[in-house]
Amino acid sequence: MTVPIDHSKLEPSDPAQEKAHIWRSECIQQFAKLELTVADALNSLRRAKPALKVKEGLPFKGAFDELVRCIKKTGASGQAVASSLEGIEPLTEWRAHLTHGVMEVWQGKKSHLLTLQHRTTGGGALRRHALSRDEADELLQQLSKEVRDLKSRLGQLRTALNPASA
Repeated sequence: MTVPIDHSKLEPSDPAQEKAHIWRSECIQQFAKLELTVADALNSLRRAKPALKVKEGLPFKGAFDELVRCIKKTGASGQAVASSLEGIEPLTEWRAHLTHGVMEVWQGKKSHLLTLQHRTTGGGALRRHALSRDEADELLQQLSKEVRDLKSRLGQLRTALNPASA
């Protein structure tokens, strides 16, 4: 059986709570890197391929979708990037939970459970997710790897589209 941690009785350095906040901040950092990477990629595509008509000033999800659309139009040179975007897209759902959600840490006998809940823009239904500590660590590891891979593949694409600047 698990019970919620009573925050009124927490010591300032509760290890479970501290680890959860560190995990969350590391995930948010990866999403910040992803946002920057997507924006840089769209700017590079705008310069390298003016005929693409790349949309500007979009929020994260719109910019991500715009990058997917543009990469599809780069042909064979963008296949590796398209593969990275497919791998990272399911993880983007976590962004809203981590940046806008309320996180609770539940203490079990052997492990911790993290729960996140948030309401979608426009007052939609309350969305809830629960993760074991191991699942949370796997999520961070996968997100970090996918962001690294995307950055690398976008660098290769940038070189292929604009060899003069390489």
